[in-house]
Amino acid sequence: MQLLNTTAAEDLSFASATVSLPQQQLRLNPDEPSELLIQVKNISQRPLQLRLNVTGDFPAKWCYMGIEEPTISTTGLLLKNGPGQFPVTWCMRDAIAPHQNLDISLYFKPAADFFEAAHALGPNDTLKLNYQGQIQVYAGPDGADCLMGVENFSLHIRPDSRYLKFLPAVYQEVDFISRFLKLFEQSFDPAVQAISWMWAYLDPLTAPEAMLPFLAQWVGWPSDIYWSQAQQRRLIRRAFEIYQWRGTKQGLRLYLHLYTGLPLDLPDTPESQKHISIQEVFSRGFVMDEARLDHDAILGGGKPFHFTVRLRTEEPEKLDEALIHTIIDQEKPAFCTYDLLLGPISPPVSPTPPTH
Repeated sequence: MQLLNTTAAEDLSFASATVSLPQQQLRLNPDEPSELLIQVKNISQRPLQLRLNVTGDFPAKWCYMGIEEPTISTTGLLLKNGPGQFPVTWCMRDAIAPHQNLDISLYFKPAADFFEAAHALGPNDTLKLNYQGQIQVYAGPDGADCLMGVENFSLHIRPDSRYLKFLPAVYQEVDFISRFLKLFEQSFDPAVQAISWMWAYLDPLTAPEAMLPFLAQWVGWPSDIYWSQAQQRRLIRRAFEIYQWRGTKQGLRLYLHLYTGLPLDLPDTPESQKHISIQEVFSRGFVMDEARLDHDAILGGGKPFHFTVRLRTEEPEKLDEALIHTIIDQEKPAFCTYDLLLGPISPPVSPTPPTH
């Protein structure tokens, strides 16, 4: 549409311009700028000064302006009112040359919390989603005082829709299509979100509690033993590592570490000082042709394939000794025997000073 102030042109025939809006309905999304294009053409024989007024029933702080013209930068705009008050007025510092076309971009950006803000919707209120606005263009050779055109436009605020991005641009601005697709998006969104977070359902550390029995069965982990939820998550996550080292000192130490929470000491720490100590008891005993009477000839004094498990903790009463026995019986080689000792951490023994 093109509007021309013919009344003013009778007195100021040189002050003539046309104004048009290619698009008079604009769809807005919170926290996203949307562009409304204003096309101005100087059809007179003299340069024209330009002034634009924007009014409407929307918040004035939503509105700001830019210019799509190589010869005129955004510094050529002078904001006289606002932001935050109507009318929002911009004046051109540079005149529009005769027969020159100028495209001015008017941007609207609603607040990011438009739908979620506490003041957005009160009791028995209806949130306003459609707004009306008006653009007034003034021009003149010595001052932008002559009204050249008036254009009305409407703004429609809608929630962001990911489905619209799959459509051609010509359909993305159609309000009915936006609202129609939003119905399907809201219906399928729970399933889409679940698929996006599927990895979290399969990780024992982040899976819902109801998924733990399934994950335990998936890795062949026993579910007939009572574990706390934190212990169960750790053990299921490292089940294959425990299976890999079953029957070894490393596997038993890892299992006891995951259950008790006792730390794994550095490899160079003496076995007798570790929080989870596993010491093998080995003695040669009586060997024909090698034993020496009164020195190492011992009958029945050795314990082959025997080891001692010592758990050093300040609160041994909080450990389930029967469950620890079950763990050791499950992880040790079948032919081995063992002793289990629970107790506090013993302080290091200081060397005895020599006596004189």
